Amino acid sequence: MTLPDPALDLIGFLRALGDEVCALRAGRDAERVGSTLAERALGYSQSYLSSSRYPWRVPEFGARGTMLPLSAWREWNESPDAARRARWDAMSLRERRELLGIERGEA
Repeated sequence: MTLPDPALDLIGFLRALGDEVCALRAGRDAERVGSTLAERALGYSQSYLSSSRYPWRVPEFGARGTMLPLSAWREWNESPDAARRARWDAMSLRERRELLGIERGEA
């Protein structure tokens, strides 16, 4: 796609540029990333999204794994950390073990 000449059609140029940015963002968001790349892309510090230390920060507590689209990481972590932690704390020990993949004898 060629961009319109900004000297002739500034509004058309800006619209086309905006469409390109949206397409790039949608492509990046659709790509599945792990917690380390999600931390970098979203501006979090190292180990902030650690599934073993902070499972409430992993989308759906890791039920679908940790290789998720960046948009899933962003949406999940937009909600308050305290609310996600409260949901995690309200789960039974058995539910937590299942989500973390821990066998009964391991814990």
